Amino acid sequence: MPRTGVGCAAGRRGQAYPFQSMGRLGAAGVINDATGGVDIVVVWDRDSNIALPVCEVAGQS
Repeated sequence: MPRTGVGCAAGRRGQAYPFQSMGRLGAAGVINDATGGVDIVVVWDRDSNIALPVCEVAGQS
C-alpha cells in the first residue's frame, strides 16, 4: 500500500508527514516542527482527510 501525506521543503532540506502518522493526533491536530532552520506548521483534519502545511521562509509564509 502506498504511503501518502504532505511535505514541506526548505532549500535542500524537507520534511514529510505521512497521513498514517498524523492519525495518532486524533480527529484534528497541529504539528509544529522545523527543518533547515525553517518553521513548519501542519494542520490536520482526519474527517476530511486534509492536511495543510505552512512553511515560513525569510519572515514570509
